[in-house]
Amino acid sequence: MLEDVARAFDLSDEAEVYIPIEESEAASIAVGILNRDLAYDTEIMSPARAAAFWQQFIQLFDGQRLCFFSNCRAGVHQWNPATNSTFDKGILVVGESSSGCLWVEDED
Repeated sequence: MLEDVARAFDLSDEAEVYIPIEESEAASIAVGILNRDLAYDTEIMSPARAAAFWQQFIQLFDGQRLCFFSNCRAGVHQWNPATNSTFDKGILVVGESSSGCLWVEDED
């Protein structure tokens, strides 16, 4: 199932790229990747605005039991590449009836 979701978003379908994470860690990763770019750590938007975008995104799955997966951990600058980009980080959300992807890619 995870591999199918990743493939649907043109991400690597190798299961070892992704680690299961809790919703709180998914929120932290989301705010981080929306707040600052991956290549130069330049602010893109405020943390508050990034958190608001994450909340809007996660509301799309309201009422579903969700599983979260990422190619990185919150606060860690290491990741498992899921694309051909120099940098990429994100979250796959797998729900009972729908799934989603919040992913960013950056080049140096």
